[in-house]
This record gives sequence, structure tokens and C-alpha cells, in this order.
Amino acid sequence: MFCTLSVYFIGCSFYSCNRFYIFNEYKDRLKGCIETVFETFKTVCDLGFDAQCSEPLKITIMPKSFGYLGFEIGEILKESNIYPEFYDKDALVLMFTPENKKSDFENLISALKNIKKRAYLPFFYMKYNNIFLFE
Repeated sequence: MFCTLSVYFIGCSFYSCNRFYIFNEYKDRLKGCIETVFETFKTVCDLGFDAQCSEPLKITIMPKSFGYLGFEIGEILKESNIYPEFYDKDALVLMFTPENKKSDFENLISALKNIKKRAYLPFFYMKYNNIFLFE
């Protein structure tokens, strides 16, 4: 059967790519990445951040208990060339893949170590970039 639909060719390329990764190195790389994410999660918690690791390749940091908004931590990390998947006033989400290098995790820990804990002021409104954020 001959098909000129581009979807068919894209599907074939995904199949070939998946076959290569699944049957070769990718399974081991994924396992190693999951282990590294969990070790990084434990280190983030040891630094004093309130964090969750509810999915194998995701770390969620809730920085208010550390005295910061998610926006602030996100901007601090960007200065170190670390770009979170998502952040808002309450949380910061970091997603990882087996394509991340060991140095990526080390840079994250280094950047977080440089953040000084601030006093937490519950139930007060905060202003960030001229936007009022309420508890």
C-alpha cells in the first residue's frame, strides 16, 4: 500500500524512534533519571523548601514557607539558566527528562542553595510586578 499522507511518515518516524529508544538505552536512561530526580527532590527538601515529588519526573516547590512566591523563585532560577515548566504565586514546577545532564541537576541545587530564607508573612497581601496577590 502506498500513502502520501504526511501523517503516515510521521507515524513511521515515531515508530522507528521508539523502537530504537525502547530496545536500546532509553529504559536505563529513564530509570537513572528517575533516581536522580528523587535524589534532587530529597536535597531540595533538605535545603528547607516545601516540595512534592508526586510524579517520577516532576518536582513541585511551594516556596511560601521559605518566604518567597513562586514567581520570585522562577525569576531567580532563570538568572542561572534554569527555566521552570511553570510557576505562579503558590508553586514552581520543574520537569525533567533523560536528556537532562547531571550538571543540570547540580546547577539547580547550586541556585537553590544561594537563596536565603526570608520571614514568612501569612495572611498579608503581597505585591509583585504591580499585581496584588492575596493569600
